[in-house]
Amino acid sequence: MRKADLIKNHNEFEDDLDWYIDFVDRMLTAQRVVRYYDKLEILESLVIRICAIWEAFIEGEIIDCLNIDCSACQEELHLRLPKHMTRDLCEAILVGVGYLNLRNIDDIKRLAKRIFPDGVNPFRLIRANPTARRINEFVIIPWR
Repeated sequence: MRKADLIKNHNEFEDDLDWYIDFVDRMLTAQRVVRYYDKLEILESLVIRICAIWEAFIEGEIIDCLNIDCSACQEELHLRLPKHMTRDLCEAILVGVGYLNLRNIDDIKRLAKRIFPDGVNPFRLIRANPTARRINEFVIIPWR
């Protein structure tokens, strides 16, 4: 059973993004290997793939944060939860109540504020700024 590890999640996410950045750079600069219209098709596919990686990363963060401290979630849902829940149980609770249906940064922040104490809530550090807006613009594509 895997323990919650936010640093590992971040490192894996950053490694994935670095790989895709390198891949896109190589593909866009390829002169003879890939035609222009093929590049557009590949880029559109990559956008969807990166959105899926983002979604998996956010879900993993939420599950791991709940695994670290479920006290606020317990109060929110009016449940008695074990102090040390498995990641599978954390995921089941979140999926069961529809909490992983997140469409933008504000949804993530609202959920996190309700189910995590401040000391376990990394999402409280996200500010409404151009980066948050860019994330929202980027990840809204697959949900339309």
